[in-house]
Order: sequence, then C-alpha cells, then structure tokens
Amino acid sequence: MAVVASLAMLVTGLSAPVGANETMEDSFLSLINEERVAEGMQPLDVYWDLVDDARSHSQLMSDTDNLHHNPELASVTTGWYSLGENVGYGPDVEILHQAFMDSPGHRANVLGDYNYIGVGVFEEESRIWATMVFMSGPDGLGDLDPDVVDRVSGTDRFSTAAQVSSDTFTSDVTTVYIATGSNFPDALAGGPAAAMYDGPILPVLTDVLPGAIAAELSRLKPEQIVILGGESAVSAAVATQLAEYASVEVIRISGTDRNSTAAAISAATFSPGVPVAYIATGSNFPDALAGGPVAAANGGPILLASSTGLPSSTAFELMRLRPERIVILGGESAIGADVATELAGYTDGTVERLSGSDRYSTAAAISKSTFSTNVPVVYIATGDNFPDALAGGPAAAMKGGPILLVRSDALPSATAAELARLNPSEIVIIGGESVINESVRAELAGYVSG
Repeated sequence: MAVVASLAMLVTGLSAPVGANETMEDSFLSLINEERVAEGMQPLDVYWDLVDDARSHSQLMSDTDNLHHNPELASVTTGWYSLGENVGYGPDVEILHQAFMDSPGHRANVLGDYNYIGVGVFEEESRIWATMVFMSGPDGLGDLDPDVVDRVSGTDRFSTAAQVSSDTFTSDVTTVYIATGSNFPDALAGGPAAAMYDGPILPVLTDVLPGAIAAELSRLKPEQIVILGGESAVSAAVATQLAEYASVEVIRISGTDRNSTAAAISAATFSPGVPVAYIATGSNFPDALAGGPVAAANGGPILLASSTGLPSSTAFELMRLRPERIVILGGESAIGADVATELAGYTDGTVERLSGSDRYSTAAAISKSTFSTNVPVVYIATGDNFPDALAGGPAAAMKGGPILLVRSDALPSATAAELARLNPSEIVIIGGESVINESVRAELAGYVSG
C-alpha cells in the first residue's frame, strides 16, 4: 500500500539558484533520521532509485506549479513491501520539515515502518519543492550512490545499448557500427573496430530500426554508418533507413558467413603486423564477451574459429595480418588444442590461451591479461546473454576498463577476486534489475576504491 500526504506553505521572498539541491536533500535526510533516532527507531538508508524519482517529481511540481502526488508511486521500484510519499513546498528546509512533523499524515510517514528513503528537492527563486519517497524493501539496497555503482539500462536490449552509447559518446562521432541484436558474432568482431574509431556498436532487428536506436543516431550525427553482416542480418530496408542518419555514407562489411564477416571487418580496420590477434569461437558467446575491451586496448582484431578447425577466411586474414602473437579466448572445448597448434603457423610469436573453469573466470582471466590495478572503471554485464556486454565493449574501451560478468543474483568468486585486484574507481552495471539485481549491485559497491 502507499501512504501519501501533501503540504503547501506560504512562502517568503527568497533568492536562490534554480534547480535540484543536494545540500537541502541531505539536510532533510538528517532531520528525518534525527526524529527517528529520538523515537528509538532505525535511521533510513538512501535508495538512489527513489532519489531519482523524487527529484523528477519535485521538478515536475515546480514546472507545473501544481502540488500533487505521483500517481505511479507503486511502480517506482520492484520488490517493495510498502511505500509512502510526502510532498510539499515552503520557504526553507527547517520550516518545511517542522510543518511535516506537525501534520499527522506526514509525521506518520517520517516515523513509519520503512527502511529506505529518497529525497528530491527542486529549488525556485522563492521556494523549494520537496518530495520524499519512503519504502520498506529487502536489505542491501541502500546507500548505493550512482556515482559509485551506476546502472545503465533501458526497457530492452536496444534501448540499453542506446543508453550505453549516450552515456559514453558525444555527438558528431565519425563512425557508428550497426549489427543485428539477434545474434552475437558480428557485434563481437566489430567491437575492436568500433573502438578504433571511438564509436559505438548499436543493435537493430533484421527488418526494423528500433526507435531507441534511431533516436540515438539522431543525437550522434555520425559521418559514416557501417553495417556489420549481410542482408540476412541487417536488411536492405534497414540500410535505407540508416542512410537518413549518416552525413556521408552507409557501407556494409560482410562475408558469406560469420567467420568471413569477422575476417572482412578485420581487413577493413587493421593493417599487417598488428601486435596481437584474438581468436574466439563462433559457436557460442560467453568466452569472448570480455574480449572486446582487451582487443581494443592491445590494438588487434577478434577473429573466429571452431572447436575443431580454422576456417579458411580466418586463416587468410591471419596470413595477411601476420600478428606478433595470437591469443585464444576460452578453453579447449571452445577452441581445441589442434586449432591452437595450427594457429602457431600464423605468427612468429607465441600462441597463448586465456581461459578459466567457466565464463566468469574466463572473463576475469581476459581482464587480468591486460588491465592493471586502479583502473578508472569496470563494466559489469550478465553472463547469461550477449547484447549488454557487446554494447558495452566500445564504451569500456573508450573509458579504459574491462568488462566482467556476473549472474543475475550472485557475484561469482572469480569476478569478485578480479574486482579486488583491479580496485576500480567506478563500476557500471549494464542492464536493469531483471538482468542484474540490486543485491548484486550492493555487493559490487564494496569493490569500488575509496
């Protein structure tokens, strides 16, 4: 159930900057928790999803000059047991807080059986608008500042990818890469190429340009759009639509299959004598999800092979590249020992293998091969599917950090150990709570450097 209460006050002539005010929000929180402690109650923890909602609602009330409750309060977050909301406006924090405490309905929320709160203040020239959302919810959600453990997500894989791009890349990028969102190989091979040109990879449906992707392309204003894969992956009709968003051209890089498409992407991007070439299976995605940022950081492509053989297109591209070394992503079930032996004929250097006992430890091993301690950021994606990690690859490369994998409801020990070694300044989760839940987010917060 939701318990709501509203309060309006006469205002005096004040002069203050317009906008959200974190200092006032902190003051409200302190006053509320003082009231609770005085009554022998536990103080409330901050839940940042509630803060975002409260700030948005306070600004809406200010913009419309209309004191009202949020009609969608019950959908603010999932897993809530009960919700309450106080809204009001007044001349300053202390006077408005006292008015709340003098009102039975507002006081009942402040001293209610809740464990989380989100306070949002919007300040006009002569008054402040305040929204307080109270929640009873599972332990472990509180005090996760989005500046420390951020979450980038949308309603689906397309809007999530668009949000990752929006949070990373400025408008007027030179090149944007487009791949099908229905399968992984083209986007996997395209990750290092996109990173080379400081641009994102955005997913589409075979016959549909999703609205979220179209909107992001409008914002990015790229000179060039590069479609990865043939018309069975991204149709000619979608290519025609994409032409509206490129100021110079739309080109397509493709081959007869996923292996030759990966080779064509490499040939269009990398010159002979690259320092490294990465080899991943084209049959499944988990082992290679972490490979994009590592390949980008080391200046080499990702090419595809099978567990039992080296496709001719991959072999020809390796002959052209003649990399200084070759690195296999994944264990022998992904790329067999005979293939590793064959790969030795395409480099004068070593053939290495980065693998672990599962997808999580393999991702950790890939990260450890390249990234040192005290990285600026680590991106976290689900290990159960591919779109979020592949969209995050160019972003992670752009910001100088790896991608690591988690379960939807657990932080694997291999990932935790690698986070402890990396000691990141920031962690970014890609995907919503249905993909990676808040208990995992709470646990990740313990691995952010102070």
